[in-house]
Amino acid sequence: MASNSSSRWFTLVQRELQEYRVSLLWTPLLAALAICVLVLSSVLLANRIAAVGQGFVAVITQEEQISGMNISIQIDDDEDGGSLAYRIERAEGAASEEEWNFSRKWTFQPRAGNAAPADSEVVSSGAAYPFNAVLGVISVLMTLLLLIVVVNYLLGCLFDDRRDRSILFWKSMPVSEWEVVLTKLAVALVVAPAIFIGAALVAQLVCTGLSMVLMWRMDMDPGEQILGNVHFGQLLLQQVSGWLFTALWIAPFYAWLLLASAAARRSPFMTAALPLVAIVLAEELVFGSDYLRSAITRHLPDPTVSGSLPIPADLTSLLLGLVCTAVLVAGAVWLRRHRWEI
Repeated sequence: MASNSSSRWFTLVQRELQEYRVSLLWTPLLAALAICVLVLSSVLLANRIAAVGQGFVAVITQEEQISGMNISIQIDDDEDGGSLAYRIERAEGAASEEEWNFSRKWTFQPRAGNAAPADSEVVSSGAAYPFNAVLGVISVLMTLLLLIVVVNYLLGCLFDDRRDRSILFWKSMPVSEWEVVLTKLAVALVVAPAIFIGAALVAQLVCTGLSMVLMWRMDMDPGEQILGNVHFGQLLLQQVSGWLFTALWIAPFYAWLLLASAAARRSPFMTAALPLVAIVLAEELVFGSDYLRSAITRHLPDPTVSGSLPIPADLTSLLLGLVCTAVLVAGAVWLRRHRWEI
């Protein structure tokens, strides 16, 4: 019995990948290939990495950098052999009209000796592996593309079945409507992200190799400058755990798109967007509050989410979102079962 159930789920997932192979399979592969070709062209023709421009070498070699408007100064004492480190920081509430306005308020704080942050702080912040931040640009680009593809997939998957009448074929098959709808949600939350993350990792590995070539062409040690500044295990953990956390938060948004796809008669996008806009405006006009808008935006996708799986600041909102996901999925199943005509 379990084998038959697993076989049905596998067949349903395979069906989704075959029917939407261009968006779910070819798009991430071609995007990763385009990134690799762009980086290769930049390395061979311009001796730089296009993703970060001229700042690439400074990140890799950890040269002196100015972060925001904070400036670090080190004064060496030739007689005693010691040194004093100072850090100039802009005080909170200072003016920000011009980038270099020295009339603003500054604080001048000496730091004893060559004091450095603790190793645990460096590792946790990712400062020990600056090349991970460079490769993270690729992850953000692929995640943004993933969100575009998945939103388009969810808006069309149940609507297209009704429009081309293929829903009649699937109603004749020994699969329930729950299995069909949950499969589509699983493809959006798990399968498609796994494909895009895999493509991003391949692109990151290729870019790492090309970066080593760039260091070699600049008469620098590729092993020290690249491999010594990258941690692939941490990079993989950031992308996987970051998406797992994101998936929990955006599940109600994805379920709402499925409901709109199951209910739409003409435009799934308008069916999904108009009710949300209407209730947000109604709340602001009638009650003068923005609770619904805050609740909705909290569960919208954010392509920049990365890092290890954190504990959500608002656990109640997360749990309510998962409850809403179950209700919306049940609504999509009911519509697919009873209102499948267009």
